[in-house]
Amino acid sequence: MEQGTQSQGDWQSYLPDLRQLCQVKVEEFHQLGYDAVTVNEVWACVQGLVKETAPLHEWVGVILGLNAGRFMNFMTMQAYKGRLHEFDAENPT
Repeated sequence: MEQGTQSQGDWQSYLPDLRQLCQVKVEEFHQLGYDAVTVNEVWACVQGLVKETAPLHEWVGVILGLNAGRFMNFMTMQAYKGRLHEFDAENPT
């Protein structure tokens, strides 16, 4: 495809690759001492930060730019909302 002709939402065909990037981010968090972080939690955080219609590069940028502080803020807000249990049963979609 030519640059600029990729339709929004084409990122979904790259979902396995995006989830692999989330796994890399999980490993980074584990090295920082956040041993309980899971791929589903990171993916849920990323989904909360990016619009569904965003282009692929935006999804990649948010995953790679996610820092521990921003992630922990997301998890704290989910705890206040009583949604932490949702990550355990979440599908990898």
